[in-house]
Amino acid sequence: MSEAGIQHVVLYRTPKGWRVSVTEIPGAIGCGVLPDTPQDAPIEIAQDDLLQYLRQYWNFEGTLTWQQTEPNWWAAEPGPPAGQSEIV
Repeated sequence: MSEAGIQHVVLYRTPKGWRVSVTEIPGAIGCGVLPDTPQDAPIEIAQDDLLQYLRQYWNFEGTLTWQQTEPNWWAAEPGPPAGQSEIV
C-alpha cells in the first residue's frame, strides 16, 4: 500500500480499545485496532501510534490534520510531509 492511496482516516475509542479505519483511493477500506495502545490512552498517544502504524504499513510520509467529529471519534485528512506544501 502506498501513501498516495490514503484518502481519509478515522480513529475512535471503544470500551475494548482504540479502533481505526483507513479509506484508500479507489475506495478500499482498512479497519482494525491499535493493539499496543491502551484503551485509556489519551488521544494524542493514539494519534501518534496510528501515525507510526501508517508509516510502517502504508509507507505514509505525510501529516494528518485531526478534527474531533463526536465524543471519542476523530477524523483526519492526509497532508504533505512537514515542511512541504501541497502542489495545487
